[in-house]
This record gives sequence, C-alpha cells and structure tokens, in this order.
Amino acid sequence: DPIYNFIRDARGKPFVVWYAPMLPHAPHNPPAALLERFQKPGVPPPVAAYRACVAWFDQTCGELLDFLERENLRTNTIIFYTTDNGWIQDPKNPNRPAPRSKLTPYEGGVRTPIMISWLGQLKPRRDRDHLASNVDLWPTLAALLKIPAPQGLPGINLTDLRAVQRRQQIFGEHYPHNVLDVDSPTRGLEHRFVISDRWKLILPANAAAASAQAELFDLKKDPWELHNLAAKEARRVQKLTRVLDQWWQGP
Repeated sequence: DPIYNFIRDARGKPFVVWYAPMLPHAPHNPPAALLERFQKPGVPPPVAAYRACVAWFDQTCGELLDFLERENLRTNTIIFYTTDNGWIQDPKNPNRPAPRSKLTPYEGGVRTPIMISWLGQLKPRRDRDHLASNVDLWPTLAALLKIPAPQGLPGINLTDLRAVQRRQQIFGEHYPHNVLDVDSPTRGLEHRFVISDRWKLILPANAAAASAQAELFDLKKDPWELHNLAAKEARRVQKLTRVLDQWWQGP
C-alpha cells in the first residue's frame, strides 16, 4: 500500500520506485498455499520453501504491474527487473548458501536475469547469446529517456543491438559479505573475473599466495564450471589475464 500511495501521489509527475523486498531471502516463510505447490517427493523442505518464496515474490511483482495497469500508467512506465545474486539455498543446510552460489564468483551466484519492459515502446525479445551486465542499466535507461549519459560511464545501451553484438567481454569482482573497509573497498577483494564469449577466467585477488589458482571454464561445454582448463589453456589464461588487468587498472 505505501508504494501504491506513493505512485498515486505522484500522478502527473515523474516518479521512481525501487521495489526490493527481502524475498526470497530468509526467513523462508511463504504462505501455506504457495508452499504446498512445491512440496513434492524428493524435494528437500528448505528448497521447497525457497522456491515458494520466489513464487511469492513473482506474485507481488504481478500485483504491482496490475496496479500500474489500473492506474493507466503501464505504457508510460519503464520497468527494470534484476537481482543481486543467483541461487542461494543449500538443500543440506538451510542456514548457508549452496556451494558455488551466493558469495562466490561462479555462475550460480553471478548469473542473474535482466529484464526491461516498456509497453508499446520496446518489442519483446529474449537474448541468451550475448553478454550483459548490471552496469548496463544506467546507459540503457538514459537512452530510453533520450538524455545524455555521463562520459566514461561503463556499460552499454542494451536496446542497441549493434552495441550488444559488438561487446566482447564483461567483468566482475567478488567481495566478502561484509565490507572490510568502506574507505578502501578493494581491501576485501577476493576474486576478479572476465567472461569472453564462451570462456570465463577467475583470478584470486592474491595471485602470489601459494594456494592461489587461476580457473578457466568453457561455459558452453561446462556451464556448471566443474572442469578447470587453466593448465591446458595456458595461452588463453594469459590473454584473458591481460584483458582483465587492463579493465581493472582503467584506461
């Protein structure tokens, strides 16, 4: 209701709503009717509860869209949907993230959806082949609003198909859950990674440590990142390391 009231009060004026509930974060306490849909033989109770919370969140998003429809705002509202991390629930321990999910640089934690909707303005399409990153959200919004984006801003306009097709790689960093130093956040850096076409390179922050190991995965053949090809693809590791270092250091 507070969101609906805020939108009503802004009628005739531009408004921004950041809808970010805790769902599907713990506590996983979905309505019984939703939970029953996911309680099936062989499905661990923590997983059923997590899936029900995802469905609960989806339901609330639908309610928000329905409200925009009723208020005749759907065709004049740009909607972005994304998440901060991927799958989290550990079937064996409901109090911990699943292995290689949240709090890791692996696809289970960093591969998330980006959806953009503007009824009547954007043609529906799905792209699973090209690379996108959350840094693209601001340039995309600026382009849709026909306003200039700041110079040097990272990211591309995702509605520009040529820019999307030209992109060669995306980058990311992995930090611990809690910031170690707000004045120098990179002190807590644990990993950097780059995805270029089908290849993904993960480098530990402390490359000089004895336990440090580069990880290279072919995401097309090995989407679960189970087979480290760094030793077999040493030249590719070197090439992607240079690309990653150049991005990290800046122009």
